[in-house]
Amino acid sequence: MLPNMEAYYSFDDDTPNDSSGNGRDGVWIEGTETYVDGMFGRAAAFDGLSSIYVAGFENFVWGDQFTLSMWFWRGPGCDNKYVGIVNGGGYHDTGSWEVRMGREVSCTGLGGGVNTGSSAQTW
Repeated sequence: MLPNMEAYYSFDDDTPNDSSGNGRDGVWIEGTETYVDGMFGRAAAFDGLSSIYVAGFENFVWGDQFTLSMWFWRGPGCDNKYVGIVNGGGYHDTGSWEVRMGREVSCTGLGGGVNTGSSAQTW
């Protein structure tokens, strides 16, 4: 693992456990816990109600710079809704950061927002 990596979720063992050594394991709190073959190894599959919560990131101080790396695939169809993919504890203006799939361009838009004390614009 990288020296400053805060968490790593491979899902290769069909769990939301953190493989970084930092103990930031996740738990499924909604929906159905499902794992499937991904592009590389295993992947968590979400049914629109599913989510994984990581208590180890509660009240985490993200600082002013961080890197996020992920693979995702949104299934067929467009329900004209925003879909949160990963976030730092909330949605849009209630969390610290968020990556989501937009409803724009036939649900192919990917965007993100970062909330800071000095920025009212989050998207």
